[in-house]
Amino acid sequence: MTRRILGAVTAASLLLALVAGTTVAGGWATISADAEGAGTTEPKAGQEIRYGFTVLQHGRTPAGWVTPVLTLTEAATGKTFTVTAAPKGAVGHFVADITYPSSGIWTMSVSLTDLIVESQPTTAMVRTADGAVPAFDPAIALTAIAQAKRDILAEVGEATYPRLDSIDTQLLGMRSEMSKLARERDEMATRLAAIESGTETGLPVVGIVAIAVLAGALAGFALTWLGRRSEPDARKTATSPVLTTGSH
Repeated sequence: MTRRILGAVTAASLLLALVAGTTVAGGWATISADAEGAGTTEPKAGQEIRYGFTVLQHGRTPAGWVTPVLTLTEAATGKTFTVTAAPKGAVGHFVADITYPSSGIWTMSVSLTDLIVESQPTTAMVRTADGAVPAFDPAIALTAIAQAKRDILAEVGEATYPRLDSIDTQLLGMRSEMSKLARERDEMATRLAAIESGTETGLPVVGIVAIAVLAGALAGFALTWLGRRSEPDARKTATSPVLTTGSH
């Protein structure tokens, strides 16, 4: 019986560790563009510009371990290309060299390894190679808005759905472990009641400790699960960015 009790204590400890790990997993970040030196004020097609920015985890802490990838999309045609940014300077600061292949309205979004980007994609008017502003076409503007919406939804979906699947898998495992621990707790509680009534003696002190640990583990699981159910998912909805012209 002592071996079973020690096993229950170990299982309870593992469950508590799992609950704690699940609570702190994941995270989000914001993209803060450099105030100066981010590139030309009005980019031109075929001209390389340098875009500098800082990744801030939870909007505060520089995140230097991530790999930022910039996705640029042209509104009229929907064509895209990607650029991987490289770390440069202070921790969490990155630069990317961008060459727009054609003029028009371009949107740019940043994706990160390990973190979800909260910042909205930016929009820029790219001039022709000789510096002329592309002719404005309302249809292109509407296309840009629609494309931005699709980009946001796709980005949110790619970032969220795998996490939801992972959470579901963890919950299934935790429910199974909780059921096992509940059975162990009930067995120990039954025996403790028998001892208190005088029908059985000899429950070691570790058994009483195990009951307390099991009860704490079950309470911790319940609180964590309820917290996940009640936490609002701000990423289920996405608003399209306001179409602006100018630099990133």
